[in-house]
Amino acid sequence: MSKACLVRCVPCRCGDLAAAVEDFSACIAVDPSNAVAFYNRAAALDALGQYERAVADYRRALDAEK
Repeated sequence: MSKACLVRCVPCRCGDLAAAVEDFSACIAVDPSNAVAFYNRAAALDALGQYERAVADYRRALDAEK
């Protein structure tokens, strides 16, 4: 994960899950094979109750690990 994407984890730690989803989406746009960004976005979506989107991202994280 790039340094920029590590910095972007801050909203998630601060409880701003919607901002975290946006930030992880930006990381994914830069590196679509970033399994950690997909996983972290999935976790934020899960916490927001957006389960279908979360499951899709968990699957993408697994696929990116292959």
